[in-house]
Amino acid sequence: LRGVVEQFDLRINTYEPVTALARTAEGFAITTQRLAGPRAYAARRVVLAIGDMHFPLRLDVPGEDLPHVSHYFHDPHDYFRKRVLIVGGKNSAVEA
Repeated sequence: LRGVVEQFDLRINTYEPVTALARTAEGFAITTQRLAGPRAYAARRVVLAIGDMHFPLRLDVPGEDLPHVSHYFHDPHDYFRKRVLIVGGKNSAVEA
């Protein structure tokens, strides 16, 4: 991945949660929350990089096998404007 970043001169901002994302005529308006305060960006494209989720770690708690509980992130459109609860730790919870 480092080679791709260097080849295309990409700027990667870490530890900067996205708080708003809106479509514009030119692409997207993005607002993030940094320690120093909010920051605005404009981008032609946005990538949802969610990583590898082929082997979820189950919690072995009552209810985790109910029909409305999912252990996979199939399609982000399924969750549009819905209330969701993400349970997890480390990268998998953050990526979801």
